[in-house]
Amino acid sequence: MPTHHFPTGGHMDVLDIPFNHFLGIHRSEVTRLLELEDSPSYLNHLGTVQAAAQLALAEAATGDRLIQLFPELVGLVIPVVRKVEAKFKNPLQGKITARTSTKESEVEEFRRSISVKGRGFITVHAEVVDAAGAVGLSSSFDWFVQKRT
Repeated sequence: MPTHHFPTGGHMDVLDIPFNHFLGIHRSEVTRLLELEDSPSYLNHLGTVQAAAQLALAEAATGDRLIQLFPELVGLVIPVVRKVEAKFKNPLQGKITARTSTKESEVEEFRRSISVKGRGFITVHAEVVDAAGAVGLSSSFDWFVQKRT
């Protein structure tokens, strides 16, 4: 079984993660948001975008958000998803895009925690939408982040 090594300092991109690469998650040249193209591979039994494809895109986007918020921690910490809350709202068709957000108060609390304790929790919210603007998934990902020892 192949072993993948990820950077321990400097640059990290969620698009380099083997599973995200396998799925075809990529960054829009225009919006810089993560997306999945329109493909029959992502469809479910109803002909709409499969829930698991939406969740995978949302997870990648929340990890990407962490890198954007805390670039100084890349390579110094190990982030893992601890909890996911997901609500599927509308069937999606075609290309899908993930939008993320975080509460500023949680960002500041996380910065304090990682600085003082070397670990912390942060929640990143993600919505997955299609080209028509329909929201298919509304989710929150609780990330546990710990400094490498």
